[in-house]
Amino acid sequence: MKKITYIIISLLITFNINANVLLSQGRVSVTVEDFDGYAYRVPEKDRKGYFDSPKRIEDALLTILNMKHIIQYGTDKNMIDFIRLEIDVDNRMASMYPNNVIEFDAVKEKQLTLIRNFIKIEETFRQVRKEIRKIVDKNDLIELAEEKYIVNKSQYILEESRDIDFISVLYTKTNKSDQKLIARAILKDLVDKKKTFKQASDELKEKQADIEIYRFNQFKYDKNHPEFSYKLFSIEDMGFFPEIITFNNRFILVNIDHIEKAKQLTFEDKKEELLDSLEEKSIEIKYKNILLSLTKDKVIIEESNVVSLISRY
Repeated sequence: MKKITYIIISLLITFNINANVLLSQGRVSVTVEDFDGYAYRVPEKDRKGYFDSPKRIEDALLTILNMKHIIQYGTDKNMIDFIRLEIDVDNRMASMYPNNVIEFDAVKEKQLTLIRNFIKIEETFRQVRKEIRKIVDKNDLIELAEEKYIVNKSQYILEESRDIDFISVLYTKTNKSDQKLIARAILKDLVDKKKTFKQASDELKEKQADIEIYRFNQFKYDKNHPEFSYKLFSIEDMGFFPEIITFNNRFILVNIDHIEKAKQLTFEDKKEELLDSLEEKSIEIKYKNILLSLTKDKVIIEESNVVSLISRY
């Protein structure tokens, strides 16, 4: 008699568990409550249309499943700071649902509890991912970074840059000739050394609305405007360039204030950038390998429960 009772209780427990499970894999399962917490974050007016898509539901379920695998991994490795976790969850809830916009009815209370539980899943997942990042040590990647530098050395060139002052005389179709005369007059004063470029700029700055005074610092060759850039970079010496450059409805006078020649970057120049890039790739590979090791078991789908999600919200 006791044996029969035990079997009946076991069957009831199994039934109740399965009634609540959407899919499972190994030691991890995604429950209806998990998905409810995910779903109730979507504004009520958008929920029905949002969950009409079986593909969207499938993607969400697999994402939650993977998150819970990583959480289980973090639990096994003692990676979770539960005090920090509660603070992070509280902060997320406070930012998403300020007290002054929450109506504390029974339905809303239940939904908020489910949302909070799902946010806890998200925050635990984030915390474990941060801990996984710490597994990768940058110092172990220095040799690889050096190899990458040697292979790609020719690409690590600091382009030539220039600090350039401009006087631009704007023109339209109707006043082009008159504006060109103004530009030539400014040019003549500069060529005759009646004024320095700075003096001319200071005088013109407030004088006319159709004259622009501006400066480009560390200007580099612009491939989107090759003709204009070619003109600016064909000037070999610093100082005033005694020609008018016509570009973009402007007659432009330029003064090259500083030239920083192109140079080969050393490994030390590129070291941190290379290490950061390799670190990110190593972390991603580490994460994928961990997830792959956790997801070898067959995914068991409770089809009727999953199908019910389409009309649940």
